[in-house]
Amino acid sequence: RDVESLPAALQIAGGPRPLSQDKLENLFSSGPGGSGFVPASLDPLLVSLGTINYQIVNNTHSATQQREPIHCSTIGNATEWLKLTPTANGTFVIDTRGSTDTNGFPMGTVLEVYIPGATPFANLVQLACDEGTSASSRVRFSATAGQDYLVMADGANYARGNIHLNWQFGIPPPAQPNAFTHLPLRPGGNVILQAPTTNGIPPPHFQWYYNNLVLLAQTNVWLALNQLQGTNSGVYSVIVSNGLGQSSHTTQIDVDEPLFLTVEPHLSQGLLRLHLPAVTNAAGVNYTVSAGISLGVMLEASDNVGDPASWRPVYLHTNQMSGVTWESVLTNRIQFYRTRRWP
Repeated sequence: RDVESLPAALQIAGGPRPLSQDKLENLFSSGPGGSGFVPASLDPLLVSLGTINYQIVNNTHSATQQREPIHCSTIGNATEWLKLTPTANGTFVIDTRGSTDTNGFPMGTVLEVYIPGATPFANLVQLACDEGTSASSRVRFSATAGQDYLVMADGANYARGNIHLNWQFGIPPPAQPNAFTHLPLRPGGNVILQAPTTNGIPPPHFQWYYNNLVLLAQTNVWLALNQLQGTNSGVYSVIVSNGLGQSSHTTQIDVDEPLFLTVEPHLSQGLLRLHLPAVTNAAGVNYTVSAGISLGVMLEASDNVGDPASWRPVYLHTNQMSGVTWESVLTNRIQFYRTRRWP
């Protein structure tokens, strides 16, 4: 006599844990006398700060139930349920990256998180949802210690297969109120840039950028710049992230190149010609700071070099990536000229 069992599905997880269920009521236990339901308290899947874990479930033989809600405005097909209970206040990020259908192809998923009521489908509170029709789903939400969270996963467009439930729980790096700094520096100087924060659970990662390009191997909390020259001018930024969120900070560095003002008398034409060459550093010194102030070079003249109050502006040059020539009519008076950074 042959006996054929019902189909079974293997669940794979990062450690011993309660299984996901294809019926929400299986996450509840019977009430007194075997009647009704109360939230199950046996073997809760406790999640502590810093947790990065996963569970692979198969919804091939799953179904939906009567009175099951419509998830993410999508009629359910073959849902799986998992209950997570954090041990502290923090942030959850849950996604379904790596999910594949029965043919082994990437599978779109539907992912929704609920706060349970007293019975399986009574007073469910929708907390977060994401439908990845052709890609993985991802939700992020703040969680309270001791609160149960019901995670529902399904295949999008009636897909079935292996659903990868991946979750992280912790504290993201805090956002910074002042995310911009401007540093004018002298050639040959040194500076150490510091990430705005090292806080976060799990510990955050650091990545430095120069003019929006990744600085290879620069993943420390600090970035050291030595013997600065004009070519080191530019925008330096760092992104601090730990998978739960990120924080960033930007520093504008301008290495102040010397200003060279050349004089070219044209006596036959009665003109005095002054020439200011273009700067040669990577970013120039023609930048705009966060307050919206554009910096440049002011050409000034005086007929009494010993009197500071005698200097008067004669020309403002704001685009130092290109040179400029300024001409003045020669007179019998002695004139002195100088340039200075402006403002």
